[in-house]
Amino acid sequence: MVGEKKGFLGRLKNVLVERNILNKVHAIHCILHQEALCAKSVPLKSVLDIVVKIINKIKGSALKHRQFRQLLKDLGESTEVMKYFCDVRWLSRGSMLRRFFDLREVVVTFMREQGMEIKELSDKTWICDLAYLCDICEHLNNLNVRLQGRQKNVVAMYSTLQAFTRKLTLLMEHLNESQLQYFPCLQSLPNIAPHKLNNYIEMLNILKQEFCETQIS
Repeated sequence: MVGEKKGFLGRLKNVLVERNILNKVHAIHCILHQEALCAKSVPLKSVLDIVVKIINKIKGSALKHRQFRQLLKDLGESTEVMKYFCDVRWLSRGSMLRRFFDLREVVVTFMREQGMEIKELSDKTWICDLAYLCDICEHLNNLNVRLQGRQKNVVAMYSTLQAFTRKLTLLMEHLNESQLQYFPCLQSLPNIAPHKLNNYIEMLNILKQEFCETQIS
C-alpha cells in the first residue's frame, strides 16, 4: 500500500504529478500495525522466553503432552492445554500467558515429575513479572479487538487509541496507589513489593510514550 514505486501510494503520487496536481498526499501506516509495534515495547521479553521454552518442552513431545493432559484431568483442571506462541498473532500471546499463569502450579508439579526443575517457577519476582505481563497483555488484547471489525474508519480507530492512552495514565495512577483492580493476576499474588509496582509504572509510562509518538498529529 505505501510502497514508493509499486505500492498504491507511489502510483497515486505519480498520477498526481502527471496531472500537475501539487497537493501533498498524507499517508499513515496501518494503525493496527502501529499498535502491535507499540505493544512490543513492554520490556519483559525474558519472562516470555521462559514461558515459551517451558511450553515447547511440554508440547514438543507427544508423550509429555499426553502425560500433561492426564495430569490436568487427574487434578480436575480443564484439559485445554497451553497454546503455542505465534509472534505474528499478538492475541495469541495474551491467551498463552494467561493460560500458563493459571496452570503454573500444575506446570511446577509436572516438571518435577519429569526431573526438570525450572528455577523461575519458584522465583516470586519472576512470577510477579509474569502476572503483570498477563494483565497488560489483556489490556492490549482488548484494544486490538476494538480496533478491528467492519466499518472501522481512521477517525474511530484514532479515538480508540486516544482513549487507551488515557487509560494507561489511569492504570499508572492506580498502581501508584497500590490499587490492583485492573490487574487481576497481580491482585491474586500476596505481598507485592512497592518497588515492583514502581517498575511497572515506569513500563506503563514507556508504553504510553510509544503510543503518543505514533499517533497521527
